[in-house]
Amino acid sequence: MTKKRLFAIALAAATLVVVGAASVALADPTSSHSGGANTNQIGVVRIDPNNPMAAYVTGRYTCPAGAEAHLFVSVKQVASGLPDSRLKGDGSSRFTSAWLETHPTSDTWTCDGAWHTQTWRITDDPTDPSYMPWDYGFGGALVPGQVYVQFCWDDDSGNNAWHAWSEQFARAAY
Repeated sequence: MTKKRLFAIALAAATLVVVGAASVALADPTSSHSGGANTNQIGVVRIDPNNPMAAYVTGRYTCPAGAEAHLFVSVKQVASGLPDSRLKGDGSSRFTSAWLETHPTSDTWTCDGAWHTQTWRITDDPTDPSYMPWDYGFGGALVPGQVYVQFCWDDDSGNNAWHAWSEQFARAAY
């Protein structure tokens, strides 16, 4: 083999390793849970075909029986629709072209110590009937591609006895 060909093969292999490592790092979910609570976003984030400023996010969760809880669901995306690790950091909203989030009310979930699967509609479009005025995302239209989902539960009793959160990239589609 010539030195040029050997160099080209080594360079290609090194590039694949770097790209592969970056993809794995972006795909790894970040999560934490305590006190008998757990949560994770599952499936595809469904963009509302009639309003791309709204989406449906499904999560699987458990929280302690009778718990006072606070739920936060957030979907962020950059204009390209590609995964962007900057969305994982503090202040990441400055990089978004779309950020939908909600704090659903306690009548939309059940804390009984059992596992539940549920879907929430989130929007930051004030003209949408499911808009909640206490939500404060930056709006913007989602496009099919990758979104960064934050699905977080907290003990709302003031005791900080439990928490559960999951953050990960997920596919978004109509």
